[in-house]
Amino acid sequence: MSATPVQRWTAPTAPGALQVSAAARLSASVRPAACGFAQACATPRSGRQGTTAGHQGTAVPLMRSNVNTDDIVPARFLKSIRRTGFAQHLFANWRYLGDGRTPNPEFPLNQPRFEGARILVAGENFGCGSSREHAPWSLREYGFRCIVAPGFADIFHNNCFNSSILPVRLEASEVDAIFGALTSGAAPRLHIDLPTQSVTTEDGQVFHFDVDPFKKNSVMEGLDNIGWTLSHRDQILAYEQRRKQEAHWLFI
Repeated sequence: MSATPVQRWTAPTAPGALQVSAAARLSASVRPAACGFAQACATPRSGRQGTTAGHQGTAVPLMRSNVNTDDIVPARFLKSIRRTGFAQHLFANWRYLGDGRTPNPEFPLNQPRFEGARILVAGENFGCGSSREHAPWSLREYGFRCIVAPGFADIFHNNCFNSSILPVRLEASEVDAIFGALTSGAAPRLHIDLPTQSVTTEDGQVFHFDVDPFKKNSVMEGLDNIGWTLSHRDQILAYEQRRKQEAHWLFI
């Protein structure tokens, strides 16, 4: 028996959830003293988030353009700078009914057909609005490892790579074809192969995407900016040792 086709979901124009002020900013009044790279390396932060060469699994369609970062994780939940604790708040204004707890049965993430989705397929200009890193953090913690869309906001696009989420840009017509495949009644699965830079649907359609070579390697190695820097640790330490001999007064 084939699965029942999924109806196109449209976000409500006026979410019932109460909008409150964003979390207070961290105080910048105290700055650490300058130190060398060797001291910085002592900070317990690896910058490595798990390697990947692609993703194959359930994909969920969010057929809506201009999804902003406050739609992804509302400002009232931004009470921490840690990367965890945001999955339950992902798409909170749409995912839950007015009481903020009861799942909205019409929202795609709540439908059994898309349970365990690791790939999100969205409309144009995904991730627009404020530059909050909490948006990709919440997506990754929920389980998403790839987002397919015709376009992304620039800052959100870069933040995805720093969170080991692969943002895949395809033509609007190609994303529409994927939407059709995911809602046709067949299994809602996609295969995204990063080495060949291709997206394959269950019915055999293949689409190719471009990705910056440096960012491609970073995702495959599971490195964010800090991880990439630490991968050059030996060269940086050697440079510091040399500079200590050349200009020792800089290290007093």
